[in-house]
Amino acid sequence: MKRGDVVLVAWPFTDLTTAKVRPAIVVSSDDFKRGDDRILVAVSSNMSRWTSWDVPVRPSDAAFARTGLHVASSIQCGKLLTVSRSIIKRRLGAAAHYMTHIESGIKNALDFP
Repeated sequence: MKRGDVVLVAWPFTDLTTAKVRPAIVVSSDDFKRGDDRILVAVSSNMSRWTSWDVPVRPSDAAFARTGLHVASSIQCGKLLTVSRSIIKRRLGAAAHYMTHIESGIKNALDFP
């Protein structure tokens, strides 16, 4: 798995009561991935909760087909999770085209310059 891959993972709810299998994007650097952990950002098909730091992914985008997603989605840059590579179920596709926007979204969500 590499930076920009769209993967399927059991993503825990913020209260840790349960988890939902959902797509996520690997955002950890290539150096970080040499260990067993990966840093992910959540993907949701619920576009109604969109925030200014989220990145929309639409079927009309030229790179949409490469993501492996089936419907318009929101990359939720404020929802980050570090997981063991072993709990990632499988790779769906690639979101390399969106990485610059994702990086900006993460910076905005965390209020980094």
